[in-house]
Amino acid sequence: MTDLKCFGSFDPRLRYKKRRAAYAVILTHCSVVAIKVRNKYWLPGGGSRDGEAAADTVLREVREELGRDVRLIEEIGRAIQYFHASEENCSYEMEATFFRAELVEGRKEPAEYEFSYIPLSCVTTAFFHQCHEWAIEQVTTGATRFT
Repeated sequence: MTDLKCFGSFDPRLRYKKRRAAYAVILTHCSVVAIKVRNKYWLPGGGSRDGEAAADTVLREVREELGRDVRLIEEIGRAIQYFHASEENCSYEMEATFFRAELVEGRKEPAEYEFSYIPLSCVTTAFFHQCHEWAIEQVTTGATRFT
């Protein structure tokens, strides 16, 4: 699809494992919700299961990671991220779908991670994936349509 943004460097000598994923951009007035994994920050979300729609992936993953429910507001966009996962010794071609979302008050369950609020001024140095930074920028600059 031509509307995909691309991040990272494709190396034709490598074999990439394809991975579909979905993430939530949850903003407060001056920060974004993130989880910390191995000293880098990630948007809440993760890998899709076989046949799972992106919206269902992000709802499931946020519930697992944060122990909270979110309401999806809109799809922000999709991006490809090429990266190497050294702990798995594997290179990935991740196709990620991003959603603007908000935390829902109420039910809280045990969470896989504690979440942090990253100041918007620190986004460009905090996140592991460039596509996460891009998705946050789409919301903070008004590049997406607001419903």
